[in-house]
Amino acid sequence: MLTRKFFSRKYAIIGLIFGALFLVLLGALIFKPRAGTPHFLYAITGDSTAGRALSGPMGVEVAPDGRIFVADSGNAQIQVFDSRGKYLLSLGRGALGYPVALVYAGHRLYVADSGLNKVAVFDDKGSQGPPLLDNLRLPGAGVVVRPTAIAAGPGDLFSIADAANQRILVLDARGQLVRQFGSPGSGQGNFLYPNGLALDNMGNIYVADSNNRRIQIFDKNGQFSVQFHGNEDLNNAGPLSLPRGLAVTEDGQVIVVDVFANMVRSFNQKGKEVWNFGGMGTEKGRFNFPNGLAVDRKGRIYVADRENNRVQVFGY
Repeated sequence: MLTRKFFSRKYAIIGLIFGALFLVLLGALIFKPRAGTPHFLYAITGDSTAGRALSGPMGVEVAPDGRIFVADSGNAQIQVFDSRGKYLLSLGRGALGYPVALVYAGHRLYVADSGLNKVAVFDDKGSQGPPLLDNLRLPGAGVVVRPTAIAAGPGDLFSIADAANQRILVLDARGQLVRQFGSPGSGQGNFLYPNGLALDNMGNIYVADSNNRRIQIFDKNGQFSVQFHGNEDLNNAGPLSLPRGLAVTEDGQVIVVDVFANMVRSFNQKGKEVWNFGGMGTEKGRFNFPNGLAVDRKGRIYVADRENNRVQVFGY
């Protein structure tokens, strides 16, 4: 009887050990950063024969079902494409001023419109509802708010970069102000034209502090955590020149569009540069004043290549 109990306990312990090892290995496979530098897959330009050619696109977003939303800024509308880049429909024509940034959340598309100083909202059928951002609901009504970036996070909260007042606004799904942080300047927690936002799985807020040429990271309550300028000089890229489009991947990579460098750059959580690609030009994989950025569930990277009037898509 003692021997049987001993062996039962022994094999139970061995089973637990192997189970723990399996979970560790599985986690390593799931969260292992992708190797190598992304390569060009295809470009989206719209349909010039039907009068749907993109004009100066500033932002891009990808829905979980693969639909691609493009802020067709020069035409003051949103163009929607399927996962292969085929045109589906347009949104907001005649109702938007200068759309610059997009986020898809809760079966709705939220559009940061810096021309009309609002965040417009469209449902999955393309119908426009009440705006998320309404100056009358913010403290100090009458203060002009210029939304330049938007990100959705846990708890149905939305972070919005307000470049007119050098701050980040956090609103709930009804458009009510939850908190705000930031002020003009170059110190920790200050901003000069914040123009990119992203959130990680923990709710930390990443801000492309464009004219300060840095990325600042804050906790979910808006408390400053860390910053980096991209000084590794990988491939002679040098420090960040004008960071704008921003995304954080599932494995923690911080991917940044560096406008003046005409590059897409990836950093780890310590600010060390992992890879970069691009350069000035019209060829595949090159850019002319790129701006917005999105990453889909498969890790593909979508870049709004503004002056080349296209969105370029990259994968591994």
